[in-house]
Amino acid sequence: MSTEIERRFLLTDKKPVGFDPNSGAYLLPVEEIEQGFLEFDPTIRIRHSKFHMSKVRVEDTYELTVKEAVYKLSREEYNIKLTKSQYESLKKDVKGIMVEKVRVHFGKANLTLDYHIGPMKDLFDDYAEIEFKTEEEAKAFNASENDILGEEITGRQNKSYRSICETLWKYEQAKKEGKE
Repeated sequence: MSTEIERRFLLTDKKPVGFDPNSGAYLLPVEEIEQGFLEFDPTIRIRHSKFHMSKVRVEDTYELTVKEAVYKLSREEYNIKLTKSQYESLKKDVKGIMVEKVRVHFGKANLTLDYHIGPMKDLFDDYAEIEFKTEEEAKAFNASENDILGEEITGRQNKSYRSICETLWKYEQAKKEGKE
């Protein structure tokens, strides 16, 4: 178990030099991520990450994460490593849709930029996550010093993966029951 302390920001139109999220040719360290939700409250998510360094794929990881469903500055998080076979088995139980994104590890190790790809990319806002060691450090962070960071969305649920996937899943359930 660990405590995740992070702030999220929408991204401005500026992109890191040498990066195009749709090109597949990455000069910066990136992860191609596929993730989906098994449960919404608490949040139970599976994720497959493909790590790339200077255009070369170096590692695949699979994990299951459990988090508090409440969006706030800090929350408890549990991560469990999975095998590919375990991941594929759990993937059949995903509620809603699988989300695809490219995560750029930019600048300091605690700043990541998430750009959505795949057929559902227009449902989601691209955003940055900044992880901190303490809440005091998070509160003291000044986003205006970085021209990539736009409006802060920490704690906002309306366009989160979880809320969009949950809405789509509930719609599919109602459709199956003839309650559209």
